[in-house]
Amino acid sequence: MEIRGLIEDVPVPALLLQAESEEQTGVLYLKGEGTIGEVAFENGRVCAAESPFVRERIGQRLILEGWVHPADLYQVLRDQENHKNHALGELLAERELLSPERLKETMTLQIEEAVLHLSMWQKGRFAFERRPRRKNSLVTLRPSKILEQKKRLTELKKEIPRNVMEWLEKQPDSFLYHRFQDELEGAFSRAERFEPRIIIVLVEGDSRMRMMVHDELVKHNFNVKGVGNVAKARAQVDRLLEQGYSPIVVTEVDFPRKKREVTLEGLSFMEALHQEHPEIPILVSTSYPISNLRRKILFFGGVFCLVKPDLAVLSSRNFEQVFQAYIRELGYCLDLSIQQYYQQYYQERAEIVRDDLIENLLNARAEVMRLGSRTVEEAKIHEFYYTISDMLVRKGNVDDAVREVLGFLTERFDHVAFFLWGKKYLNGYLGRSGLRADFEEKVGKVSVEHGKISFLADLARQKTVFTGPPPEEAAYRRFLDRFLSVHPAWHLLYPVEVLGKVVALWYADREKETASLQEARILISLVNLISLSLKMDIEDVV
Repeated sequence: MEIRGLIEDVPVPALLLQAESEEQTGVLYLKGEGTIGEVAFENGRVCAAESPFVRERIGQRLILEGWVHPADLYQVLRDQENHKNHALGELLAERELLSPERLKETMTLQIEEAVLHLSMWQKGRFAFERRPRRKNSLVTLRPSKILEQKKRLTELKKEIPRNVMEWLEKQPDSFLYHRFQDELEGAFSRAERFEPRIIIVLVEGDSRMRMMVHDELVKHNFNVKGVGNVAKARAQVDRLLEQGYSPIVVTEVDFPRKKREVTLEGLSFMEALHQEHPEIPILVSTSYPISNLRRKILFFGGVFCLVKPDLAVLSSRNFEQVFQAYIRELGYCLDLSIQQYYQQYYQERAEIVRDDLIENLLNARAEVMRLGSRTVEEAKIHEFYYTISDMLVRKGNVDDAVREVLGFLTERFDHVAFFLWGKKYLNGYLGRSGLRADFEEKVGKVSVEHGKISFLADLARQKTVFTGPPPEEAAYRRFLDRFLSVHPAWHLLYPVEVLGKVVALWYADREKETASLQEARILISLVNLISLSLKMDIEDVV
């Protein structure tokens, strides 16, 4: 299967399936618009794949997922230079820095993602080269299985919404959509306040080296602040932290003004900084990478230890090559450190959004419970309406209906009473209270001339409902003292009219607070129901 051609003529999925059916061993090279990808086969199964759109290599993926420490990965990458035939994953597994199961899972995800991206290419060239199998691969995947996954994903994209917001837009409840959108956007806006603002603090005593490294890092889109000694570096770090930046320190160990002394000023600086701010990554560059010094650097909190070019011994012929290699290595270590910052940020962002969603869920649950209790209460009220109407219409028992209403209203008011309104006297008939056991007895003893109480006379003449605090009329206050020990903060009076005459008075109160409008309406509707029954009975007699 040594073929070459255009992807427009033979699609990438067809090439993958053909390699699987013929159990080919080799590499399929794909060239697109300025990009190159490749898929390695072993007996028709995919054992490796690289795509320019899958930017995270296996080492970066392991660091982002928290399975490998950056310092361990950096050391393995350095050792890999002496073991060209060993893959990175093999070295990590051999040194027990990563379990074989975790390594296999990570490699599988990376290969699947790369093959899925490459299978979507529509234009370009391809070439397949046979290569003998070198050794058994840790991961081998069937291309047909990967392509089935792509097909399922394509079908799901057509069936389901792209995100939660699109799903909510399709719902008929626009209020739910806007409310959820506002809450989610609020959570993300709060989380974005913690997004790290990365800045590199370059601590280099040699002004020439500091200027060259600074300029190269700026070319690679790093934000860099250069200082010449540890005192300025510490002040710069403190100032950046106060301004909300996330610094990464790149420092040397020995400084020009200290070279004649034994003390390495950079070590004490990084030790103090690491103790006070362990979250700040510290990269150390030195021209003297002896093993004892490297151990001290890592022990004092250094994340990476890089070999810095020594300007005193480099010639003009090899300077550029050595310096650019140092810049590439430094840039790679900085990328890993920045990814650590963002890994922590995304975790914090997820926690913020999660906490907001949990809070909203609890609030929604409380609201549902409130609405549920309100629904139960309304159902109870409707059931009582039915009971009273059945008692009045079918049984014609007004006295029992009045007693039932008094008992029902006692759950909502502190005192409830029913008075009979005669030509001259207002006489107590029935009373109920959840606060005082002797209230009914006191109500039964009430008998006053309503014509001598201006407030009651006006109420009977106007035939209206009164709600509010008791008036200051002394005669009315004495009337309340007959059946109450404490004047209420709020009360309701409703004169019952039958055939143009007031025949009864309903009373309800709250000692310390005002009743709601809904509670007052319940009382009035029940009283109206009894009054209507009385009118119908009197009209039948007439």
